[in-house]
Amino acid sequence: MNLRPFRITFFMAVLLLAALWLAAGQIAVIEPVQAATAKGPSLQGGCPTDEHEPNNWFDQATPIQFNVEIYGNICNSDDSDYFSFPLSAGQQVIIDLYGLEMNSNIDLYGPAQTLITGSANPGAADEQIVYTAQETGTYYVAVWGTEHELPNFYTLKVRLAATPTPTITPTPTFTPTPTFTPTPSVTPTPTFTPTPTFTPTPALPPGTILRFGPDGTILGTITTTGTPGDVAVDFLGDIFVKINQNNRIVHYNALGEEMGSWDVDGEAGEITVGPNGEVYVKIRQNHRIAVFDAEGRWLREIDTGVEVNDIAAASDGSLFASIGPEQRIVRYDAGGQIAGGWDTSGAPDRVAITADNWVAVKVAQNGLAAQSRTQSPWLVAIYTSSGDLAAQIPLNVEPTGLAGSPDGSVFVTLKGNHRILHYEINGQLLTAWSTEMAPAGADTDREAGLWTIMEEGAAPECPDSYEPNDALDQAWPVEPDQPVDSYICYEQDNDFFALPNVQAGDVLSLTLDSAPDLMRAQGLSADMSLTLYDPSGEEVAFSDEPGTSAEFIQYHAQTSGIYTAWVAAKLPVAVPPIPYRFRWGASPTPPAWVVNTTDDKNDGACTVQHCSLREAIDAANNGLFTRRIEFNIPASDPGHNPNGYWIIEVASPLPALTAAGVRIDGSTQAAFIGGDPNPMGPEIEIHGRGVDTGLHVKGNDVVVQGLSVTGFDQYGLLLEGATGVTVTQSFVGLDPRGN
Repeated sequence: MNLRPFRITFFMAVLLLAALWLAAGQIAVIEPVQAATAKGPSLQGGCPTDEHEPNNWFDQATPIQFNVEIYGNICNSDDSDYFSFPLSAGQQVIIDLYGLEMNSNIDLYGPAQTLITGSANPGAADEQIVYTAQETGTYYVAVWGTEHELPNFYTLKVRLAATPTPTITPTPTFTPTPTFTPTPSVTPTPTFTPTPTFTPTPALPPGTILRFGPDGTILGTITTTGTPGDVAVDFLGDIFVKINQNNRIVHYNALGEEMGSWDVDGEAGEITVGPNGEVYVKIRQNHRIAVFDAEGRWLREIDTGVEVNDIAAASDGSLFASIGPEQRIVRYDAGGQIAGGWDTSGAPDRVAITADNWVAVKVAQNGLAAQSRTQSPWLVAIYTSSGDLAAQIPLNVEPTGLAGSPDGSVFVTLKGNHRILHYEINGQLLTAWSTEMAPAGADTDREAGLWTIMEEGAAPECPDSYEPNDALDQAWPVEPDQPVDSYICYEQDNDFFALPNVQAGDVLSLTLDSAPDLMRAQGLSADMSLTLYDPSGEEVAFSDEPGTSAEFIQYHAQTSGIYTAWVAAKLPVAVPPIPYRFRWGASPTPPAWVVNTTDDKNDGACTVQHCSLREAIDAANNGLFTRRIEFNIPASDPGHNPNGYWIIEVASPLPALTAAGVRIDGSTQAAFIGGDPNPMGPEIEIHGRGVDTGLHVKGNDVVVQGLSVTGFDQYGLLLEGATGVTVTQSFVGLDPRGN
């Protein structure tokens, strides 16, 4: 019997009877009339009730049977109806609420009477919950209304999803590395319209998906019919794979057995699985995300309005999407409404969810990368669930897949160099391993197994002819001034070189560069470092220049023996491998810090590319052995005077000479240039306008030679507490021509 026509007829009869009594001039009291069916409500106190009352809390919940329609009503915004039903772990239940005249909603509670999920669509729209039980017990569904005072009738139906029938016959026994191939002779089981079942097409190429352990051990294999484009794993361990050729989603159980499949209306993109087993599929054509249950039944859509790069479902039912054009991560709630988001300061692509719903995002070179001294073209940025940046993982190779593990760690697949990297949530590298095929899209299961799509392609070869030399005891012997042209092939490739016959007192010079002329450094193709160890294996010197700058070490040997140099790249490297040239030399005479410019800049180092007088004084003060400051400034320098000397304009006080035994020798400029450019005096003038002091000497036994110091407000040369200071062949207060 249809209740809604009956209710209309009943109320019309009441109104008609009242009209007749009033017409007779009498006042009537109309008693409630019992409906003529067990389903129908009665009127008590002006509010319809049903046979299930009282059921306003868990302890009053009405037990119901599956696939039976329950008729009830929500009298007002304070009324709630509770129903109970049993579920076993792994069973999937579908709860529908329909036939509404006003807004009512449903919530699902677990055996502990805690909220699992809900459905709260606007207005009188139908409500639906699809959920797979994680534990066995009694579950509860609560029907409740929003702000209204009139009764709202509803129909509730709870049903179990059909158990999927595997399409693979016979079912192979799964061992650590079997290959599960769909049998072409199996007749596909028809599914619902408009998602026809997947008939294996022999013409489609096979695809490979491997399951790795956190240490890189292969634990399982799935062979797909067709090329896999993306993979997603639900909380039970079932695997969903998007097939590129036919926009089909194929469902495998945790053993790798095919459970079913369905086609997607439109060009399917990335996929993800929510905590209740719902499968989200990005549709490329019209800015939408289609939502299906685990059997492929269409449930709803999310209209994003913009192009989405990737999607990832969180454990609380929300969905995170990377929006490339807007350089933003957007969070959708369980109902598909925007619930928050944050900017990524660059173009976000792949996105993954880790423990506590933290979000890992692949970001192209952007503002975050610019803040990093590595200047890496790619980053994996890790955010808290609220969008606060927690860590950055800079990469020189483009990440092709991201996966968040239940323990909070992050897996990164690098198709370019056949590597998989496993990081802690704070960005520290845990493990890394190479793969024979190229790893692409990936997702993890609840046991931290990494299901990874493997694509064809040869692994890059490393042309390093000095291997193996990955440890101190494997160091390759290199003679002084013998260039070593080699490569760093991946992020854990360490190259060690032995420096024999070093004598105590020798000055060691080590250079790491990619240019043939190492004395005129041109820079490296990646961020690298250079470390020096003494004969006991103790680190004694380290060079870590910013970005791709060349590395250089000078060290005064304290003991005799075999020293060792370590060459390393600090990041996963680009393809092809990083080339470099390493060279070292030993000299019994300490070299000098050579000033090669008249500018007054200080970038923190005196190098062959740039060394100002200010930088040379700092280097002499801080050096272990080098106490000579010499000059070799080209004639093309802007500070060159046509009269044969060079003017160094000082804008602020120079650092004090604090080291003992420093010799600052301007006469070396003539020696470097050749001849005598200024026969009337020194070739180097230090000039300060508006600056109190020129050369400030605090160290003992300092020698100042061949300089002109002019233009300072108080002191051209200030000696403070220093003894044994020598000033020779210099003008103080006179320019180089004696004026």
